[in-house]
Amino acid sequence: MTYEYQSHIYLAEAVLNVKDLVSQTVFYQQIIGLEILSQTDTEVVLGLGGKALVHLIQAQEGGEVREHYGLYHLAILLPTRKALADVLKHLTDLQIPLVGGADHGYSEALY
Repeated sequence: MTYEYQSHIYLAEAVLNVKDLVSQTVFYQQIIGLEILSQTDTEVVLGLGGKALVHLIQAQEGGEVREHYGLYHLAILLPTRKALADVLKHLTDLQIPLVGGADHGYSEALY
């Protein structure tokens, strides 16, 4: 049974501690298509249309090394199947490797 996802709950902004601020900034700009909204030497906020979506923070060198990580993946919900197809074409054109796809009943995903 399929149904339309109608939740009014959403994240306003994902805050991620990253080892390499430069490469992660490039990823979110060039691969995902976000624009830099604000930037310092240790933090970058990216988004679209002035709305912050991802906040990257440079992790401190020599910081705590964890055996378990809390974030497995970050999902971006697109408004239509056409938008998902456009993203797939964009990733394919950039030769970004994909692991697969899934239909969750309420949304479809690329991995």
